[in-house]
Amino acid sequence: MDLAKLLRLAQGVNKEKLKSDEGIRDVIKDLARKTGKEMTRKDLDNYVAQVKKVMKQKDIGGMLDQLKRKGFDKNDLDTIRRNLKK
Repeated sequence: MDLAKLLRLAQGVNKEKLKSDEGIRDVIKDLARKTGKEMTRKDLDNYVAQVKKVMKQKDIGGMLDQLKRKGFDKNDLDTIRRNLKK
């Protein structure tokens, strides 16, 4: 998936939905539908747990390190950093 498309989708997320497990679940299902992905209940539960863990940490540097390990290049990470500071 194109990074710009991913960032646009993330910007469109209603922040109020991220306050509850059911809201996070709805956001993930919606993003999966928009990207054409099918998710099992187990996948959805795993993603909800990961989102909650990241939200508790509030450590942007750690999140960017994880993305780097997943294969994002330096330009992509710089773009994400700039967009998060806005």
